Amino acid sequence: MLASLGLLAAQRGEHDQARARFAEGLPLLRGGDDQWDLALLLLNSGLEEAQAASPAAGALLADALRAWQQLRGTAGVAFALAGLGEIAAGRGQPHRAGQLLGAGQALLPATHPLLRVRVPYDLPAKLAAARTAGDPVAFDRGMAEGQAWTIDQAVAAGLATTADPDADVE
Repeated sequence: MLASLGLLAAQRGEHDQARARFAEGLPLLRGGDDQWDLALLLLNSGLEEAQAASPAAGALLADALRAWQQLRGTAGVAFALAGLGEIAAGRGQPHRAGQLLGAGQALLPATHPLLRVRVPYDLPAKLAAARTAGDPVAFDRGMAEGQAWTIDQAVAAGLATTADPDADVE
């Protein structure tokens, strides 16, 4: 219920309220058996926190990335990587941002049920913003690299990014 209220708030542009509802719902789902709902809530919460440039975003998106990997949810992995790429762009890391956003874009199927039930996330707009936020050449090089990664390479890079935000992902 709280997750649904958070999603509705996010879709209406009420991002502070969405973040609060997601934060309330996480402890309730973390101890339960519904791993799909937990993965979705972690993703929604992480994307909202990333949009707000919150320090909590990276950990939430890393948890979401792990959860979606276990569920074999390619679209969830793609969105988590995109969120981590957005964080890297905000940290002034255009190459890493390109890698993670490129991997997310390459993994995201054009039509997937998750696209209809997630927090509004405009991937093309995030790509454009990340590219112009830093060095476009480094971003484009990273984007090409990330688009060529396998899902396992992309997950490993995303998790390495959260473990050591200043390490270079090659």
